Amino acid sequence: MDPHKSGRTISFLRKKIGLTQQELADRLNVTDKAVSRWERGVGTPDLSLLLRLSAVLDTDIESILAGIIPDEDASCKGLLAMVYPEGISASTFLYTERTACFQLSLFLLAGIREICVRGREDDVHFVQTLLKDGAELGIKLCYEKSANPSAVDGSPFFVSNHETHSVMVIDGLDFLYSNDMANRLRRMIIDSNVPTVATDWKRSPLSLKVVPPRILMGESADGVGYDRFVLGRGLVTFPIQNGRDLLDAGNVMRIIEERQGERIADLGEIAKNSFLLNRQKKTQVAFHSEI
Repeated sequence: MDPHKSGRTISFLRKKIGLTQQELADRLNVTDKAVSRWERGVGTPDLSLLLRLSAVLDTDIESILAGIIPDEDASCKGLLAMVYPEGISASTFLYTERTACFQLSLFLLAGIREICVRGREDDVHFVQTLLKDGAELGIKLCYEKSANPSAVDGSPFFVSNHETHSVMVIDGLDFLYSNDMANRLRRMIIDSNVPTVATDWKRSPLSLKVVPPRILMGESADGVGYDRFVLGRGLVTFPIQNGRDLLDAGNVMRIIEERQGERIADLGEIAKNSFLLNRQKKTQVAFHSEI
């Protein structure tokens, strides 16, 4: 645990939810001077406080200990490789969202601002018409038509001017939902110093990988050649391979949204809440899938 990194994280999240140091201190039954010491890195919260602190700051204990700052630490680009089962495309509805938008929401949750959308001509055309360059969401989108959408080597988007960004790749259609998905994805990016595939708690590989630049994505779907990152329990996930899977995923989304009042895969809401837009702008993002 690095006290300075943890302190920066506490300060960032406190300000994000609009609390003063005194207000945070009151909720934890400590003094504002204690909070100030944490944020300056000259002290750390007592272990007995970490659970309450993570709940107030809407994060998890691991993110506080690791010093993960959502808008700064995910130094990573994204590749949406639009590879879909027969009968499903980028424009297919997954409950109220398009499949491509559902996939793109994972990049936004991970704090990724630059994303390459690659696939068949009709899928690429649909997303480009819908989202354009992504500026309305505070992100940058580029588009490539490709017969091999998953390859990351050789593309100037991923390797330019000797940059060393990792690449988060989605090259299949899985349903993924957790109430702390953003923190899970960011931890995966930060912890992945070698090619890594995400898995569920049973260690079954998912269609989500993190790779260093210049790495050829030629491994098989079972994750051979990749380290495995377990996204953990409490994650609802299964592959979407046909219409019935699509219906099941939609029903899960419907139940959560109707019963919990929570929007899933709403790009505008995620962009606003994740601080992907310029922090100086006070206008709200209004994005609607009208196509």
